[in-house]
Amino acid sequence: MNLNRIFAFIFFLPSLFLNHITLLLYDHDHNLSIFSIVVISIFNIINCVFCISILYRGLKKSIFFLLYVISILVLSDIAFDKFINTNKTIKDDELLGWILKSNVSFESYEETATKKKYLVNYKTSKVDGFREYGNTKINRENKMLVIGDSFANAAFASNENMFYNVMNKEFKENDLFYELFVGGAGGYGTLQEYILLQKHLKTIDPSIIIFQFCSNDFENNSYDLESKTITRSQKFRRPYLVNDEIKKDNSIQAKIYRELSKASYVFNVIDLMISNIQYRKYKGYFLIEPTKLEYEDSVKTTKDIISKIYHLAGKNTKIYSINCSIEDKKKTEDWLKIMNDLGIIALLSPSYKLEIAEKDGQDIWQRDKGHLNNLGNEIYGKAIADEIIVYLKKL
Repeated sequence: MNLNRIFAFIFFLPSLFLNHITLLLYDHDHNLSIFSIVVISIFNIINCVFCISILYRGLKKSIFFLLYVISILVLSDIAFDKFINTNKTIKDDELLGWILKSNVSFESYEETATKKKYLVNYKTSKVDGFREYGNTKINRENKMLVIGDSFANAAFASNENMFYNVMNKEFKENDLFYELFVGGAGGYGTLQEYILLQKHLKTIDPSIIIFQFCSNDFENNSYDLESKTITRSQKFRRPYLVNDEIKKDNSIQAKIYRELSKASYVFNVIDLMISNIQYRKYKGYFLIEPTKLEYEDSVKTTKDIISKIYHLAGKNTKIYSINCSIEDKKKTEDWLKIMNDLGIIALLSPSYKLEIAEKDGQDIWQRDKGHLNNLGNEIYGKAIADEIIVYLKKL
């Protein structure tokens, strides 16, 4: 019995050490994140149960029992990922952080903001990173590429109902024919879009690029800003442009997070639940409000990245930019200035058309009120086509 007590004490030491380090050194300002609290609490609970088991069952039986429990948890996690998480649209990518999976196809039901259900038939192309990937062999004058984040690539509307396919139908009605390529992924920042273009732009060689921007791209493009958010699934995985070098967060916390995120479906579900709790607690994504200087730096970084996209595309490729939201006037002004400085045509009327439709009481949003449903995509796509057609007729 005395030996069991000694073993129990030895195995309990990691909990004491972890709590001491966390509370006295890491949490010196009493601002430990909910995520860290949950991880440490789970470790303490498992370790305490293990130590109690040693006291009453002995070390050998306790180790076998712990290995049995771990095996069950691992097998359950694998089963959940394989049989429950069947509609997974992204996978890990060493450079990009994550990438849209190729050859995905499923049907699901979504709800509009007014709780009306609609069917989504979601598909991705044969090429990783692209929801649509047309024929590269045709003339470049007839190829158009759309690059963006979840506004273009998430499963909130069927492929045929997405704004770019609505836009393409309008083009055809005006005797303009384009092979369509749509790249990006949910949560992408501008740097990830640039890296994806670096790999594929030469092969696709489009005459037109539609660069879909969102106001939160300013945060996504800045390590300083995003490090102050609750979005661990993005900030610990995505690359950033720092002093003109592409870097990732390589802190111990980020490395552990990446490995657990790759390995465990249950871990990602728990992390999402914690993020939702934090979002309600902080009334947004920021744990600490960014300073004016940090925001201004993010605008500069964003401009630097978009400049890289502009020069990568070349002078013979026309670039138009659309914005998923112009509600934040300051961010809209900064987006417009960047586009104007770089010679990229910013299309404002599509966003204005959405604002008008919403004021008229039209049900244009998916239930999260941040992404378009079928009606919203129809309005947005037609508005984009109408404005681009005006520019094309001037050429």
